Amino acid sequence: HGHAPDFLTNDETRERVPMNLSDRLHLALFVADKMTANGYDVLRRRPSFVAGERLHKSDGDLQQFGFQPDKDELLVVAMESAIRLGFINPQSLYPRKLQHVVAPLYDIQRDFVKGVYKAAGVTNHDLAHLLLGIGQYAERRKDGKSMVEYLSHKFTIPEEIGIDADKLAVYLSQKTGITDESILQTPDNIVDGAKETVIHFSSQYQRDLDELSHEWEPDSAVAKQWKQGMDEYASGAWFEKMMATL
Repeated sequence: HGHAPDFLTNDETRERVPMNLSDRLHLALFVADKMTANGYDVLRRRPSFVAGERLHKSDGDLQQFGFQPDKDELLVVAMESAIRLGFINPQSLYPRKLQHVVAPLYDIQRDFVKGVYKAAGVTNHDLAHLLLGIGQYAERRKDGKSMVEYLSHKFTIPEEIGIDADKLAVYLSQKTGITDESILQTPDNIVDGAKETVIHFSSQYQRDLDELSHEWEPDSAVAKQWKQGMDEYASGAWFEKMMATL
């Protein structure tokens, strides 16, 4: 369930209904798993794991790339979001008949990610340089490997892009659905909500997520809306709403 079925990754077969039981089960499990990788749940899980555990623990792998706790929380969440939305789980991966189910979940995540990008002060070009470990981010390498090389077991960059940062920036913009212009136009209330969310869940990453989100008393209106969505997810009410749309 962690990896997309081959027929989903192929533009020529994505829209075909899988005929054998194995492919049908793979598709069902993959979609069910990835539905939790978007929507309100990811707004708490990503900061907790990436900006919390992977950044704050003494043996966290992100520290080995020079990222610092209590400084780079927004930056590492921005980087992971670009990887997830651009390579591992892009919305374009899903066939048209499932878009009405996944689109609202991606819309929620994109709003959050745009807020994170703007709060971190990064664009798609910055993220391309960061992933490739070049330019101002040349020091963000581990054992000489860029983030792309380090995570090659999870995703690869198309051969036609290679290590061209300009091409990668365009690719990220297209795949994530987040342009540099949309980042600049992100309202301050979303930026404030994203910043508050990342700080809250990264600073207390050891705690149970359901308890942490339930006890949270956010200040910003956007963060309050996201908290309500997290609570609905934890209670199961979110799934009931989703099933009603099917």
